[in-house]
Amino acid sequence: MHGGRGRPAAVLNDMVWLRQVFLHASAARGIDAPLQVLDRARLKLLRTRVPAYAAGLQAWPTRLP
Repeated sequence: MHGGRGRPAAVLNDMVWLRQVFLHASAARGIDAPLQVLDRARLKLLRTRVPAYAAGLQAWPTRLP
């Protein structure tokens, strides 16, 4: 594991999925979803650069035929 901390890319991914769950709950079940709270939290994470990739991350090379 990562010492109990989420990986940066996973944090933003989780926010996106959670927003989709709340959006569906709101549309399908009429549940009052806190979408504004999630949007503000996501913007705060982006401003503080939490969901950024690590500096050492490298993409896999693409092989051309």
